[in-house]
Amino acid sequence: MHELALVHRAEQAKLMREVSELMLTASPACSALLGPPATEHRLSGFHRRLTEELALAREDRVEVPVELALLECWPFEPGAAPRRGARAFARASLALEPCPLARLTLARAWLAEGAMRRALAELEKLSHSTQAPTIARGVELCHAVALDMRGDLAGAERRFVRTGPHVDAYHHAVGLALALACGDERPARRLAALLGSRRGESDAQDVRAAAERIRARLPHWRRAGARWSDGCARLVFELLCGDREAPARVALALIA
Repeated sequence: MHELALVHRAEQAKLMREVSELMLTASPACSALLGPPATEHRLSGFHRRLTEELALAREDRVEVPVELALLECWPFEPGAAPRRGARAFARASLALEPCPLARLTLARAWLAEGAMRRALAELEKLSHSTQAPTIARGVELCHAVALDMRGDLAGAERRFVRTGPHVDAYHHAVGLALALACGDERPARRLAALLGSRRGESDAQDVRAAAERIRARLPHWRRAGARWSDGCARLVFELLCGDREAPARVALALIA
């Protein structure tokens, strides 16, 4: 294949992975563990990159996948969805560029549809080889989502904790909520401290988004046997009495 066509192919696969992720997080039914909802800023950035790629591909006379061409009619507004589903875009991306990121995106799409076996089959394919840290964290998050969906809060928390400190404030807030729901004081304190150190405006927005998703998830967690230990209750009290601007305080106030 011509080198120029290969460059376009890689960019088109990347765009289809991204739109699949955007669709997953735009869904109100999306698990809190999958990620924050798409913002107007992120949608507009995607729209700009899509428009540029479509124009350049046509100028270079490179074929444009039908999935991407259909996106020209997408209004690019939070909550809106293209005609084709997240799984269709993930599969199209995997066909264009069969890389670990594409397989991970497909696993997330299967999870969002509740197709647990298919999602775990994709994750199993990823687990047999050494992956970049970002892929490894994504695999752990997907396993956490699967366990959460099954009602195994303790298992979901253990998987979530394995993602380590190199995640955003959104996932720190979700991890904190899971730890509190499991009555697990040690990781709750660690995650609360990490959240307390994040004081940027984007961090606060991430935490507010997480809190909304967590609030919607609480009935499921309670049915799964969520328990709030005395130690975690004291932790909530200590944090609420601390720095009023700390993102941890915002998260805990909303999930309490």
